[in-house]
Amino acid sequence: MKLEIHKVFLFVALAWGLITVFIIPPFEVMDEQRHYIRAGAIAEGVWGCVDGKLKISEKKISLIGYSELGRIAFHKDQKFDFSRILNYREPETSGLVSVNGLCNTFPLGHAIAAVGIKLGDTVNNQLLGFYLGRISNLLVSVLIVCLAIKTIPLAKKTVFFLGLIPTATLFYSSVGYDGLILSSSFLMSAYSIRLNCRRKEGISWKEIITFFIIASPLAFIKPVYLPIVLASLFLVYFKMGIKQKFFILISFLALVLGVIFYLTHIFTLSYQLERIEMDASLKEQYFLETESTVRNTSGYVYDTSFQVQRILSEPTHFFSSMLYSIIIFFDGYLLTMLGITGWGGYSLRLSVYALILFNAVILVGQDVGKIKLSKFLSPSLFYTVLVSFVLIFASMYIFDTPKNIEVPIVLGVQGRYFLPLLLPLFLALQSAAKRKFLWLETNKAKWLVVVIQALVILGTIESYIGRYYV
Repeated sequence: MKLEIHKVFLFVALAWGLITVFIIPPFEVMDEQRHYIRAGAIAEGVWGCVDGKLKISEKKISLIGYSELGRIAFHKDQKFDFSRILNYREPETSGLVSVNGLCNTFPLGHAIAAVGIKLGDTVNNQLLGFYLGRISNLLVSVLIVCLAIKTIPLAKKTVFFLGLIPTATLFYSSVGYDGLILSSSFLMSAYSIRLNCRRKEGISWKEIITFFIIASPLAFIKPVYLPIVLASLFLVYFKMGIKQKFFILISFLALVLGVIFYLTHIFTLSYQLERIEMDASLKEQYFLETESTVRNTSGYVYDTSFQVQRILSEPTHFFSSMLYSIIIFFDGYLLTMLGITGWGGYSLRLSVYALILFNAVILVGQDVGKIKLSKFLSPSLFYTVLVSFVLIFASMYIFDTPKNIEVPIVLGVQGRYFLPLLLPLFLALQSAAKRKFLWLETNKAKWLVVVIQALVILGTIESYIGRYYV
């Protein structure tokens, strides 16, 4: 019996993801403590803020301190004691805590993890809820990618490869919205390609609504990906009727205006992410000091409105900072895009990266020359990816780069931000290619991929163990 590639992905991703859920210590995935607070508040029925403050039970904040996040995160020599998981006891505190700086994150990205956390609340066990939150995200993210592989008529091997990059699996298995964003980006591209390639003329209203539902996580949670949403729309736009085209134009304009309105309310987000209104002596215990807050105490000044004005008045400063950052941090962006162990951007074993790239040549290479988009659509995909790439740097330039930094660089950019751009980029390049890689058209390549992927998984797990336990 021939195994379908989406079923293979489902089995491998779930098995690898479940191992990752438990082998990575609590809150050791970047920003996981912030996502946990937002999801935890939703689990307690708090969907929004009052006077700019998010209310959450003290028990959940205490769990962050119990995990010893601050001791381990940026200190490679520090290890996690797994007995803390086995010996966990629910704290007896029952008060509420006010948290600033998390009010403007869109709740859609945290609602999935909130389901698992709520299950933990029903049995009065915050740690169990945390792990169930991770598992909830894993199940939804993996199922969406599986559906994307099944849906897309071409480039199934490319989606399979991208879906099993170690960084992707790490974020599927965490309490956060990155897994949902990445998996939704795959399904959005897959769905639009399917509609574009079918022989049937016209697009139904049901299909248009389905597209917008699939694209909503990218549009509302991370607006920097709006250009690739637009690129996916291009794939089906010319099959629409006149009324549908008009509806799409109005809807997309309304979406852009809504995003702009949303962005005007998050300029202060990077200032108060760490503040908890409790006894000041407890702050260090509960929350990790991030790189931004460390730089803030070093004399750097953050001013989002100043940075926006600088982009408008001195665009050359932004673009020179972006180019200089790409030059000096290129290897870091590449490594953190492919695989990391958590906070601090500590890498996997170098041999793992070589295996990932080798698998990319085989799997992505097999789809080269098999995809044929129109002369207009292929460059449209490429240029919208480029626009999203620039927007990623622009957002970090505004929110995470101090105005008085001496070196012209953009701080805060991480390789994982580029993952949703890879599928439309590969589709554009594969479509532009005029010939196939015939030497990859052999059955032996399948077994070679199996061996390489197994080594990637084992090497990644071994890197996690070495980082946190040995």
